[in-house]
Amino acid sequence: MVRLSNMNWTLTDTFDYHSPEANYWKFDTFNEAKIKGEKLTSSIGTLYLWKETIGQPIKWMKLTYKRRNSIVK
Repeated sequence: MVRLSNMNWTLTDTFDYHSPEANYWKFDTFNEAKIKGEKLTSSIGTLYLWKETIGQPIKWMKLTYKRRNSIVK
């Protein structure tokens, strides 16, 4: 019987997953990665969420910082 391993999720701060300048944050679940990524964008900027695979990782989504709308009087 072939046992499949659980594929994890990774956040990077570069569009190129294999870039030498990339920083990586690893997570077990999509929700963990997305929540942490949304928090990190306020200080880091744009992040990319990747689904790990047996081959090349798949870019799942781009996360950007969204400021809350403020009311100007």
